[in-house]
Amino acid sequence: MDSLFEMYDIEVPKTATLEERALAFHEANPKVYQELRRLALTLYYRGHKHFGCKMLIEQMRWNWAERTSDMSGFKLNNSYVAFYARLLMAQEPELVGVFNTRTTKGDLVIHMGVLDD
Repeated sequence: MDSLFEMYDIEVPKTATLEERALAFHEANPKVYQELRRLALTLYYRGHKHFGCKMLIEQMRWNWAERTSDMSGFKLNNSYVAFYARLLMAQEPELVGVFNTRTTKGDLVIHMGVLDD
């Protein structure tokens, strides 16, 4: 049975931030976002207004495992969950507020800069 889609490894410098690594992964694997979007909107339109992005990623892992006996091609770092939650809410108006997110260092810097003005 075929897998959901091809996934590609990324090469980033060891000095890359988590956000830079997640962005590089996203750019190399756009179908991950497409599948997360499909899963999230399916739940949303079935009436679920709050759910976890980690749950969606685990569903992707399940779907992948159902379709293949070789899990070696599916490598989705759990550290990218927050990146994808924020990206989904930024790109899909229906999903704004669906995921709970914590404040990041980047968010703090942005807010601190506003205070300095």
